Amino acid sequence: MISDDDFTSTSTQGLFFKFLLPALLTVVTKSVLIVADGMLIANGVGHLGLATVGLSMPIHSLFGALAMVVGLGGAATMSMRYGEGDERGAKEIFKQSLTFILGLVSFFVVFGLLFLPQLVSYLGATGELATYATDFLGIMFFFYLFHPIVIVITFFVFNDRNPHLPMYSMLIGLITHLALDYLLLFELAMGIKGAALAALMSQFVMLAILMVHFYSGKGILSLALVKLKLDEVKQVIKIGSPLMSLEIATIIAMVIFNYVLLNDFSELHLAAFGITMNLGVVLLFFLGGVGQACQPIISYCFGANDKERVRETLILGIQYSLGLAVVFALIVLMSLDYIIPIYSEGNAQLTALAQSAASLYFIAAPFIAFNLIGTTLFQAIGHATKANIISVCRALVFILIAIFILPQVFPQDGIWSLTLFAELFTAIITGLFIVKFLQSYEQQNSLTQTC
Repeated sequence: MISDDDFTSTSTQGLFFKFLLPALLTVVTKSVLIVADGMLIANGVGHLGLATVGLSMPIHSLFGALAMVVGLGGAATMSMRYGEGDERGAKEIFKQSLTFILGLVSFFVVFGLLFLPQLVSYLGATGELATYATDFLGIMFFFYLFHPIVIVITFFVFNDRNPHLPMYSMLIGLITHLALDYLLLFELAMGIKGAALAALMSQFVMLAILMVHFYSGKGILSLALVKLKLDEVKQVIKIGSPLMSLEIATIIAMVIFNYVLLNDFSELHLAAFGITMNLGVVLLFFLGGVGQACQPIISYCFGANDKERVRETLILGIQYSLGLAVVFALIVLMSLDYIIPIYSEGNAQLTALAQSAASLYFIAAPFIAFNLIGTTLFQAIGHATKANIISVCRALVFILIAIFILPQVFPQDGIWSLTLFAELFTAIITGLFIVKFLQSYEQQNSLTQTC
């Protein structure tokens, strides 16, 4: 457990590592799950299984967005109240967040199940792919009822000075998920339904482990559903809104992108995109781990008006994010000849497409890292407008510009260059925002010293 004294007496780098190490161990576990699950689906179901997962990504992103908005927005608010000395307010924001996410995802799950055939059609699936998608999502909507709750509780437990328990929850959930994947896909031959069931059942295990926090007496939080207070919910949504903006923008861009791939290219292109995103999500998890380590420190110290520690944490976040992104990208780029064939089942055309897509995606890694840390900073201190601008630019504005221009200019690889284009131009905006923020902090410190 991390105590309040750590936020005042421990060096910034020491405090950063106390949050960073369990966060990175958690994302390593997530990464193993994503990669291994993708490989098992590729070999146990085939390329239509990969295409199904790629097709369902907008829905997965929607529920992930709802969870991240409430989880990060609520946890950041809780940490700021900690820093201000308002422990009662910190407890209340957790109860409000838990009640809100439960009601919100329940509504969307019921809606999704009632209109599942229409939803699959809107996603662009036809024929055999539509059958796969219907079978998969018919079970995954039950997964989407529990997964957001797990994410929200994970954020709060992490910020409640217990960063190790989410790591244990993720590790045991990983083992459960992969064991069930193997059993249901290969031993029982349940196909894409088996993959969805494995995901659903692993959430029960993770949720049970996270419950230990509330009965161990190690934190201040307690489980309870309460009557929603509009002001509290608005505060959570305000801070978490950049993630919602990011995910909504991503969903719109992905639906358009999937449509372009299926109509202007082929199902193999969609499968290649699925392979790339399977690897790309691992990168995002690692970079998100650095952001997750920065956020509680920045939020607490911002609430406590400790400007120097906020600045030091930001610089550490940028350094470690960029370093991690470069190393990760180099490893993937040098290993594509070995990684891609594991997914492509010996299909030479799919292998070539996926290698081109992944190569261009991972060149963008340093820019992705920089933009994510910028978003984390402005969310952690409650400057939602700047974080929203960064999110919408990288996930929608520049993606849409690129999707209609790059394939015309570069017919062969233009369709795979969208992320590089969007992240590069967004990084310019992010850099301007961060420089202005640091300059304002320097000015405030100068005025304080003068007075």
